[in-house]
Amino acid sequence: MLPSYSSIQPARRMTIPRRYIKVVVVDDEYEVRKAARGVLEKRPPIRVIAEATDADYGQIAIELQAPDVAVIEHEMHRVNGMELARRLRLLKLPVKLILLTSHTTEAVVNEALKAGFNGFVSKQHVAVELPRAVLAVSAGRTYIGSPYRRTWPRGARKDTLAIGH
Repeated sequence: MLPSYSSIQPARRMTIPRRYIKVVVVDDEYEVRKAARGVLEKRPPIRVIAEATDADYGQIAIELQAPDVAVIEHEMHRVNGMELARRLRLLKLPVKLILLTSHTTEAVVNEALKAGFNGFVSKQHVAVELPRAVLAVSAGRTYIGSPYRRTWPRGARKDTLAIGH
């Protein structure tokens, strides 16, 4: 026997979770991680899902959490950010990488590009540029923070470039 229409309950409205940009922050300095988290979480589509104190823990967090973007400090103890980026690229993880550094030399930019970074943000401009960088690289663009514009390699592709400030 078929149920009567009066016994059929209307389906509950399904709420589809909003799409967040998931971020992992890797830096050996607590204050930098705290500042990065604070700045990023003020932007609604961005959510920091993990923090790591060094490259080894960063790799584990990135492998386990599968973020969209990882913000990685250049100079850390034992293993630096460039080496972590190389490891992640060898694993073919689909994470976008942003280098967080105080160095603005052309050599650092070139090394970071070779290591597989998608964006560069100076520690001095974290408050303004880090959210912009996360949004840009998650959309498939390369983000170049304002101090790095003058060091952008000649002849490098600029069609997918987002420039800070």
